[in-house]
Amino acid sequence: MTLPTCICAPDGPGGEGRALHRRARRSHVDARYRRVLKARLGDAAKKVPTRRLPNWLVRLVALFDPSMKQLLPLLGNIRNATSAKAERVLGWKPRPREDAIVATAKSLVKFGIVS
Repeated sequence: MTLPTCICAPDGPGGEGRALHRRARRSHVDARYRRVLKARLGDAAKKVPTRRLPNWLVRLVALFDPSMKQLLPLLGNIRNATSAKAERVLGWKPRPREDAIVATAKSLVKFGIVS
């Protein structure tokens, strides 16, 4: 799943009064990123799955698990958005995806959202 991040730039050159949204180019965390989490977080990433669930299995589990039902609209949904406008208008340079994913995971652990 990809969540937008708002980058507000009221003072930057060309960014006055604008709000730009940055989205990751991938709509899911693929196996490469799961391996990165396991390599960089060690024991903290021991529960990170290394395989993908097939869509049919997610649909089946959603029949019995309400928390999985919220994922159904996202199945098969590929979003190809870029941060090109923020890079062009603001001169913004995103950090590498792997670093962003690891930082997000560390934050989720730190605040007790995942264990």
